[in-house]
Amino acid sequence: MTFRLMACMTLALTVFVSSAIAQEEGGRQRGQRGQGGQGGPGGGMGFGMRQGPSGASSIFRMLGTAEVRKEVGVTDEVYETVSKQMTEINEKLRNRELSEEDRKKLGEEANTKAQEIMDEILTPAKLKRLKGLYAQQSQARAVLNTVIAKEISLADDKRAEIEKALTELTEKNMESFRQGGGQGAGGPGGFQEIMAKAQEEASKLVDSKLSADQKKALEELKGEKFKFPERNFGGGQGGRGGQGGAPGGRPRGDGN
Repeated sequence: MTFRLMACMTLALTVFVSSAIAQEEGGRQRGQRGQGGQGGPGGGMGFGMRQGPSGASSIFRMLGTAEVRKEVGVTDEVYETVSKQMTEINEKLRNRELSEEDRKKLGEEANTKAQEIMDEILTPAKLKRLKGLYAQQSQARAVLNTVIAKEISLADDKRAEIEKALTELTEKNMESFRQGGGQGAGGPGGFQEIMAKAQEEASKLVDSKLSADQKKALEELKGEKFKFPERNFGGGQGGRGGQGGAPGGRPRGDGN
């Protein structure tokens, strides 16, 4: 395996496993992807961005995918109009010189604005469906989103505990991957197996932390299974919103 391939595989695994960690858009871009506009599943900002606890703006970002907009009844024209309301905040969040305090404040502002927009353009039923789509797409990491956590009555301290555990799991998996020299990642099949195993471990970890009622509430929130469009790793794809994402079509991190 060449060094370049190994590096790409390591990056991909980091992004995939880190779907369990609350990191996403609006922060620093470390050069792996351009900003690319608002994305939905697999869309949004680039790798390596972090901002703080995820919330309404991450769910709003799902509307960057045309198929999701169709599912919840939002036209392209409406989306283009309302997404412009987030532009100024997003531009500020791209400033690498922002202090953590300022970044947190802007993140809170983005969440508030996103919630206002969604409340305006979506009926309660459609908003719940959008949250469910986010929970489906985000898999294990969905419970780290403050909006989803509230939906299933997950307390902040418990959410923080899960985030810490998922972070440790990510670090363990990445260390094992490096020590193994990327073994098993020589082809698409082997690499997909590595990622599937990582996601399975993350899902089991989260399940072990949730009560029976919380797990039931989460499954009910997800609702009817939705087929998300496939995204190619390493490239933005698809119509409006500048989509593209990590393998499996998961959103790129979860910061806001």
